[in-house]
Amino acid sequence: MLHRRTVYDDSEGVDEPLNETAFGKGLVVR
Repeated sequence: MLHRRTVYDDSEGVDEPLNETAFGKGLVVR
């Protein structure tokens, strides 16, 4: 599973906003 950071409920199977980090940084997609 990728770590995700959202500030709202994305209705994709979670009931709350996510603020997950890996190694102290948010996920960066390039």
